[in-house]
Parts: sequence; C-alpha cells; structure tokens
Amino acid sequence: MTTKNQTRRIIQRLRYVFPFVLVVVGILALTGGVTRVFQQNANHSSSTLTSTLPHASYTSDKLGISFSYIPFFPNGIGQYFYTKEIGDKVFLYWVPGANHPFSGSDAEFLQKIAPGAYSVEVFTKDSHQSLADAIKQQFLTGIAGTDCYVNSTRDGHPRQDESFQTAIIDFPHHSNQSRKQLEVIAAKCPYVRSFTGVNYFMMDQKQTSKLLFVNLGQDDIPSGINGYTWDETIKVY
Repeated sequence: MTTKNQTRRIIQRLRYVFPFVLVVVGILALTGGVTRVFQQNANHSSSTLTSTLPHASYTSDKLGISFSYIPFFPNGIGQYFYTKEIGDKVFLYWVPGANHPFSGSDAEFLQKIAPGAYSVEVFTKDSHQSLADAIKQQFLTGIAGTDCYVNSTRDGHPRQDESFQTAIIDFPHHSNQSRKQLEVIAAKCPYVRSFTGVNYFMMDQKQTSKLLFVNLGQDDIPSGINGYTWDETIKVY
C-alpha cells in the first residue's frame, strides 16, 4: 500500500471522528487533558502508516473469529503484545515494563490488565436481524430512543473485508455540555460510544449470526498487514 493511499485512509477516518473529538477536546481543555488526546491520536496515525512489521495471527475456534497483530511494536516505549481469551472476549494486551505475558489468574487479569487492553467480544444474534436491530434488541430494550440510539460509523474502515458493517450506541451530545452532564447522559447507555477513544459493533454480512463489539481505547496498533490496524483484519467464520 502506497504512502498516498495510507494517508487517504487516515483522512477518511478523521472525517468521521472529528465532530465528536471537538466535543471531547472542548471538555478536556477545561480539565487539562488535551495534550494526552492529541498524543494518542498521533500514535494512532503513525501506527496506521506502518505496513511492513512482522505479524502474528490469533484464531479462536470457540468464538469463530481471527485477526492479525504485531507481537512487538518498536515505538518509543517498545511494547510486546499478547492475546488472552476469557469467556466470549479476546484481549490483545501488553504488560507495562515487561516482555512476557501476564502470569496471574483470570480474575487478576480482568482487574489489572483488561481495562487498558484492546478487545473483541462476540455475541450471537438472529441471522435475519440487521446490525442495528440486533443492537437495539440485545442492549437497548426498555431504554428510550432519545437517550440511547444506534448510529452507523466508519470506525473499523477501510478494512480487509468490506462486507463488515459497523455501528455504535450513541447519545445526545453538544459542545456546550459539561463533562459531568455528558457522563450522566451516557450512563444510561450500555456499550456506549467512548468519550475519548473508539469502540464499535460490527457484523459480517456473510456470517450474520454473530455480533462483535470492538474496543480500541485511545489508540490502535498495526496488524502488520498492508497498513491495516489489528481490528481491520478481524474475520468471522
């Protein structure tokens, strides 16, 4: 993939996240958090442009998914990445200051490592349901549509397989709202769109019996394949 095409992909992504980022930046400016957000976005852009790193693949026969990722990211920190499957979720994680997998119990992992990890969670759904209808049925039943609603998103695109549809659970937000006001509104919504990061639902139109939820947090890492990030290589089978 050429640098020109990779740059175009980054611009396409920023077009969709920028309006929401304006809200977040306005809030963070009041709390002194702007520097970190832009540092993380810069890391995300540089990682997206990296297309020739050695990579590994993870496959879960139980969940029926696979993806590619780089086991080592030669950034300023030097991060070693590992995978761990717990229940219906696969975590892609690193241990700060270490070059080996986390050695504790699953309970310790969920408490100490999982909050800062990337992850993909797998749900089952009626194969005849659309992505939006499945999200509404499984997560928004009994919740007012004015409080929480499903929006399409370009997060996770472009990807290796463009048959995937993506969406988010969103909530009403405006630039003149305080962080506390937004937190109160967002608290009504399960699996809600992140304030400062990226998370989204996805469905493969060729494998419609599964619904996936991807959490990226504030940054992302390469897959090592043709400039795609790890989540853009997720496959369902």
